[in-house]
Amino acid sequence: IKLGLDPTAPDIHIGHTVVLNKMRQLQDLGHQVIFLIGDFTSLIGDPSGRNATRPPLTKEQIQANAETYYAQAKLVLDPSRTEIRYNSEWSEPLGAAGMIQLAAKYTVARMLERDDFTKRFQSQTPISVHEFLYPLMQ
Repeated sequence: IKLGLDPTAPDIHIGHTVVLNKMRQLQDLGHQVIFLIGDFTSLIGDPSGRNATRPPLTKEQIQANAETYYAQAKLVLDPSRTEIRYNSEWSEPLGAAGMIQLAAKYTVARMLERDDFTKRFQSQTPISVHEFLYPLMQ
């Protein structure tokens, strides 16, 4: 059972406590949970529901936010039964060649099927190329 969060803000959103509480219940029933920190995808920034490109975060900001997220999650989850993982573990080793191979499997038309991109495209609001990488890296 996993919960993946991008540390794009200093604190976990209060809405995540619903999922964290359910995960704790599952831990109490003997399940292992994975708390997945989207440190790599935070470099891109989730474009979902956005009408503009997110301002970029530094690796230092992301790391500081990630530490806060895990500290807050541990207030609900049992740390001894929580595995923490970072999506940079498999995203960074891809390298440029791997990213090109991954991107080659998708089209701009497919990306524009996403409502958020369609609205921005139709309103001639800029969409940065790196934002198209976000759904590929999830």
